Amino acid sequence: MLLIHRQNATRAIETLSIADSSLSYHQFMTDSPTLQPFVPSRRALFLAFLQIGVSAFGGALPWGRRILVEDRKWMDEHEFAEIVTVCQAIPGPNMVNMAVFVGTRYHGIPGALLAFVGIVGVPLVILLLLDSVYLAFAHVPQVQSGMHGMAAVATAYMLYMSIKMGGPFWKRPWGLLLGAAAAALALFAHWHMALVLLVCGTVGVVLSKRGDL
Repeated sequence: MLLIHRQNATRAIETLSIADSSLSYHQFMTDSPTLQPFVPSRRALFLAFLQIGVSAFGGALPWGRRILVEDRKWMDEHEFAEIVTVCQAIPGPNMVNMAVFVGTRYHGIPGALLAFVGIVGVPLVILLLLDSVYLAFAHVPQVQSGMHGMAAVATAYMLYMSIKMGGPFWKRPWGLLLGAAAAALALFAHWHMALVLLVCGTVGVVLSKRGDL
């Protein structure tokens, strides 16, 4: 029942957020005499990250990409990948860091606070409600099997998102080689993610300047 209510809430939030984004874009196109970068309203910003928060089964990053890039079109694939890279280089959950980053970009500190509350607030309430239920039934074999199944699905979804984010890089030999090197350093050499990003990111910058990425 809680899952059904959560799905209904997600649909309602998505409808409100898309409508608000469309209204802001229409006002921008009709009221601005010169072309300027589109900036979503604070309400649209809050609703977008609220939708990400309540939709984020199996991780928020795939849903963040879907909502910000595919649905809202506030940024393209390349820009989203760049922001994710920055967010991975600093402590904290990637999607929460992105919420603060995007919120600050559009509306400064108030925007960062709105995006943060949107993505963290509702999931925190749901987590507190489910915590006692999970602890009471965690020993049940069916519950344990269900958790293993959801973990497998979440892993597959993260792999799907990685392939989508890679985009044109997977079609280039140097992109494949650099991705494989980064994965090997993290998986087999046990390098810290910050060090992997520093080393492989530096190589990526050099390759990009040469036109190989």
